[in-house]
Amino acid sequence: MSPFLDRCCGHGVASCRAVLLAVLCGLGAALPAAAQEAAATPDPAALPSVLLAEADRHFAAGNRLAGERRPAQAAERFRAALLRYEAAAAALGGGNGYLLYNIGNTYFRLGDIGRAILFYREAQQFIPADPNLQQSLRHARSLRRDRIEPTAAGGVVRLLFFWHFTMPLRARVAVLLAAWNLLWLLALLPALAAVSACARRLRERLRASRTWQHGRRPVVGAAVAVGAIAAVAMGGSVAAELLDSKTAAAVVVAPEVVARRGDGAAYEASFDGALHAGTELVVVERRNDWYQVTLADGRRAWLPAHAVAVVGEGAGARLR
Repeated sequence: MSPFLDRCCGHGVASCRAVLLAVLCGLGAALPAAAQEAAATPDPAALPSVLLAEADRHFAAGNRLAGERRPAQAAERFRAALLRYEAAAAALGGGNGYLLYNIGNTYFRLGDIGRAILFYREAQQFIPADPNLQQSLRHARSLRRDRIEPTAAGGVVRLLFFWHFTMPLRARVAVLLAAWNLLWLLALLPALAAVSACARRLRERLRASRTWQHGRRPVVGAAVAVGAIAAVAMGGSVAAELLDSKTAAAVVVAPEVVARRGDGAAYEASFDGALHAGTELVVVERRNDWYQVTLADGRRAWLPAHAVAVVGEGAGARLR
């Protein structure tokens, strides 16, 4: 080969080597970067757990700072915890009672009594028997500015039908189903005993025994009575709530709001003084951006929708 071609080939090999080296260096730099990017991208399934862990850390730090009498720094940590709790609730669908309870606690620590009660009421739909939730809700209610006592008739009705006003709809439906199943089970026991020869012989022996005659029959009768009473009580309560589906429990979340005689700011006030955050009421009608509500003492008024949050809509819907 001529020296000219050798020089050309030599330059070509050198160029190829240079290009190959550049490509390898580029790949070497790109692969770690891609790995870092993949590692930095959180797993969607693990995101709620990460958010909850961060929220718990911020909440604990806020409590510590509050104990050290550093309210500004504590409020900053509580707000950071609230953002993460709400993001976790949105990722989980807003149906976790304990998470809603934590959100209520965070609002309480921020001094927002209205939204604290709202989220406690939201959590009550999922964990109605939780003692910590019940205690927190009672404490938050005790701090409200408005002391609206029910009328005498309303107090009697609430006392006689306490389960309708204190038990969430989910809990009443659960009790109704349990009582209904119990009644069916008790009704089917004689039929099952008649079908089975063994059960029939056992039944004859039990009938011959004074224990069955004087001990077991009253127990079965009492179980039937309890099941029937529970089924009627819970069934009537659930039916009443479903038939009156236009009404809904709600909480005032604005610091204060003037109740009006109509659905507009031009209407005069319904009564002296404003309503304040945390006041619980019942929405009976919705018109445009106004709610007609009933207070615990029976008074009716109109409130702007932005000042009121409906339990089951205001918290859970916002987080979904």
